[in-house]
Amino acid sequence: WREIALNTPTIWSTLFFENSSHIERGRAFLERCSPRGSNPPELCSGYLLDIIIATVPFNPKTVQNDDTFISKRELEKIFDLLVPVTVRWRSFYLRVRDNHCKKVARVALGGTCGRAPNLEVLQLYHSFFEDDNNVDDLIEATFQEPVICFANDVPRLRHLSLIGVNLPWAHSPYLEGLDTVELALHPDKIRPSYEYWDKLLRRSPDLRKLILHYSGPRERWDQDSLTYAWQGDDLWRSDLPSDRILLEKLEHLSLTDMDAPYLARILDRIHLPNVQRLVLELS
Repeated sequence: WREIALNTPTIWSTLFFENSSHIERGRAFLERCSPRGSNPPELCSGYLLDIIIATVPFNPKTVQNDDTFISKRELEKIFDLLVPVTVRWRSFYLRVRDNHCKKVARVALGGTCGRAPNLEVLQLYHSFFEDDNNVDDLIEATFQEPVICFANDVPRLRHLSLIGVNLPWAHSPYLEGLDTVELALHPDKIRPSYEYWDKLLRRSPDLRKLILHYSGPRERWDQDSLTYAWQGDDLWRSDLPSDRILLEKLEHLSLTDMDAPYLARILDRIHLPNVQRLVLELS
């Protein structure tokens, strides 16, 4: 049975990193689920990887010693292990807390990783907002220019979750054809402009799940101008598309910590005929 298990790559395809001891385990798992022979990694569909990196434990109450957390150096080691096989990533979940680890992730996702042709699920979670931090830390955490991820080559992406993390909205052409979108904990300055919010939804007609938690589009029409998508309570820009955004397949809508008038303006432009589950926790 051991021999069968060692030669069954799907058993070892989930790589979970929550503390330093998981690095060597991940290395062993990666060796066991790596294709034999000379086939290019992107063609080895039976060897795709599901990756979870939590520099902050999912259940902090179970952790007695901060030394077990993943440090900046250890996160660098993890990316050294994973970057050469980016083309095999199927899902990638990253949860960071401090800005040192965030910088490591920015370098990797914005450069060394390269393209991710098989990536279907992407969740980036900066848990900065769960801690008590000063204003300078907040500025550093949220007002850096975002990086272009995976060389903008993510053709299979279907599920996107950004929590306390933003993208260069105007330069992320893969934000289309999505099934799930979760946007959370975004101060106004790092939210997508209404122009790119509109494009994201219109280009994802099969969207089934939309989750907004203190996030959504900026009121400004685009990134640089001082004009707004709407003026007053119900006066929209004349150059907006005349038709509402139709999300015919959307079944799950969750809205948390959002100002009611702001939310009403957003939903006024969206037609949701088939929502089956609605979650509201408004401020």
